[in-house]
Amino acid sequence: MSDPTCAYIGCPFVGPSKPASCTNFDGVMSLREIKSLIQEKGLVPEYLADPMMKQITWDVQWIGYDDEETIAAKKTWANNLCFGGTMIWSVDFMETGR
Repeated sequence: MSDPTCAYIGCPFVGPSKPASCTNFDGVMSLREIKSLIQEKGLVPEYLADPMMKQITWDVQWIGYDDEETIAAKKTWANNLCFGGTMIWSVDFMETGR
């Protein structure tokens, strides 16, 4: 984020978020890394109703993501519109068993 007081979709930014330890790529984190970050830093995710996603911010970093709750909301939305199905863009970044 280029302005720490503006921490939402559409706010200006200066580059991608810092890489996480496993994915090790700027701007990309797996759900497991996100959940670990939330726990380590004591972050409180915020649910954004219109895009049906969650966001976390810390320092000058911003991450938007999907978890079990947001995926369920998106599936319900799609089912209510009689869509033929749904998909997850990057299933390899979803959290699996521990």
